[in-house]
Amino acid sequence: MRLIVDRSTRRRGIAVQDHGRPFLKTAGLTVAGVCAGMVTEYLMDPERGRARRAKLRDKSAHAAQGMNGMSSRGRGMAMAARDRMTGRSGEPTMSS
Repeated sequence: MRLIVDRSTRRRGIAVQDHGRPFLKTAGLTVAGVCAGMVTEYLMDPERGRARRAKLRDKSAHAAQGMNGMSSRGRGMAMAARDRMTGRSGEPTMSS
């Protein structure tokens, strides 16, 4: 850092070198890094971390099961819409 003087207002300040990144992006990366560290510390706690990790694993598995059901439902809705647009009945045909 270096000391600068703004000649138009005669104020002194400290110049921060700009590395091409906007301030908000740098601040956002800093906040994201701090949050990642806090989550890691929370889950790796020697006293309660194991229980927290197990609870997170269970909730993730439950959410994944719900997503599988949603994809099946979405597939069924898409097939029903396609059948309505093409005039099909939606029933499988029997071939002899």
